[in-house]
Amino acid sequence: MLEKLLKHDSIGTQSQITYLIELLSKGSIPFATLKSACISSEYGFSSTFSGVLCFLNWINIIKVSDIVSLNKEIDFKNFNKEICNLIFLQLAKNKNLHEFINKDVLSFKSEIYVDNRLISSRFSQLRNFLISQNVFVRDGLTPSVYIINSALSSWFIEFVVPLIDESQIEANSIDKFKNQLKKQEEFGRKAEEFILSYEHKVRCKHPGFKKIKIISENDVKSGFDIFSYMSDESVLLDKYIEVKSYSKDVRFYWSRNEVKVAKKHQNNYFLYLVNRDEINNDNYMPIIIQNPYLKIFLNKSWQKDCQSWRFEQV
Repeated sequence: MLEKLLKHDSIGTQSQITYLIELLSKGSIPFATLKSACISSEYGFSSTFSGVLCFLNWINIIKVSDIVSLNKEIDFKNFNKEICNLIFLQLAKNKNLHEFINKDVLSFKSEIYVDNRLISSRFSQLRNFLISQNVFVRDGLTPSVYIINSALSSWFIEFVVPLIDESQIEANSIDKFKNQLKKQEEFGRKAEEFILSYEHKVRCKHPGFKKIKIISENDVKSGFDIFSYMSDESVLLDKYIEVKSYSKDVRFYWSRNEVKVAKKHQNNYFLYLVNRDEINNDNYMPIIIQNPYLKIFLNKSWQKDCQSWRFEQV
C-alpha cells in the first residue's frame, strides 16, 4: 500500500484531512458521495482527494471500499502529533522508515538536523507533509537542511529514533527469526509431551504416576523439563529429565544452567534426545542418557562449540 501512496503527488493538507474525518465521524459514506462532498467543498480537493483517501487508509484511520468508514478517532487538538505518530509507526511496521530517514540523513549538534538532499525523492509527499506540520523546519542558514522542531525534539528522540533503529533490521530476517523461534518452541513442546507420555507408561504402576509433569512451562530456570520417578519404589519425584529434539543428526544446545543442574544431580539427571522425524512412529524409543554431565559434557567423544561469551569488566 505504501507504493500506491507514494505515487500520489500530494497526500493533502491538515484542513482537507480534518474536513474528511469530520464528515466520516457522522457515519459511513458511499465513496462517490464522499468524493462529491469533498470536491465541492471550499478545501480544494480536486487534485488531492485520492491522495488524502489513500493516506488515511494507509495509516488505518479509515477503511475504503464502496463505502468509506472511520476506523480511528483523531484528537484534533493534538492532530500534529497523532498523525505523525501514525506515519512513523506505519513506516517502521513495514520496515521502510530507515529508507526515509536514516543515519546519513540525520545529524546532531545543538539541534537535530535533517539533510533534505539525502532524503529519497520517493518519499517527497511524506517529507512535504511533515514540513506542513512543522515537524521539519527550514534552517535559515542552509536551504537544503531542515531542523526537527525544538518543541518536538524530545518526542523525536524518544519515539521516532528507536523506530528507525528497529526498521533497519531487514523484515525478512525478523520474520525468519520469529518463525524459527516459533518452530523451535513447537518442536520442543511436542518432544516434551512425547516424553511425558512415555514416562507415564513406564511408571504406570507407580501410585503417583499422574504427578509426573512438565515443569519447564512454569519454571524456566529449573534446568530440566520434566519431573518423574527413578523407579516404582521412589517415594518422591526424584528424576530430572531434560528433553532435546533433533532431526537427522544428533545435535542440541545445552545451556550453562542445564549443565550446572546436571552436574548437581548426577545419576538422577537424564537427557532424553527425541528424533522429531521418528516421533510419530509406533514403538519409537528416544535416546536416554543418564548422568549426561559425565557421559557428554566431560566426554571427549562429544564435540562442544561455544556459541557466545559473557564479558565483565574487572
